[in-house]
Amino acid sequence: MHMRRIASAVAATAIAAGGMVASTGTAEAARISCYASSCNHLNPYKTTCTGDAIRPVPGAKDSDGSVVYLYYSPSCRATWAETWNAPYKTRIVVYRDGGSLYSEDWATYGAHTWTGMINDAGYKSFAVICPPDGLGCAQTSSY
Repeated sequence: MHMRRIASAVAATAIAAGGMVASTGTAEAARISCYASSCNHLNPYKTTCTGDAIRPVPGAKDSDGSVVYLYYSPSCRATWAETWNAPYKTRIVVYRDGGSLYSEDWATYGAHTWTGMINDAGYKSFAVICPPDGLGCAQTSSY
């Protein structure tokens, strides 16, 4: 009888360990909080898309000297635009080529500012920055 309890305890431990492994696999999948169109307009910093983000093209500088960068997450297949230290009401936008989808934001007193993400799976995107007066905007290359 004592051996049966030990065998049951070992089996329960093995099942629990297997459950933990399965749970880890689920946690891995949960790290990608969105994919392609499910990322549209989400804040990249409230997802894990920033974890593998790259700047695939050089930044673009507007007439005020503020720079916008295009970011791309390969795991999320999404892009977004970011800027730092831009004047108040500087507008940044990420567009999908053809203008069919975009996300925008405005800088607030030189803060780090970013747009929501847009689906980039099978598309190309680019970022735009415009100074507060709307003159002298700049655009990154497409990626």
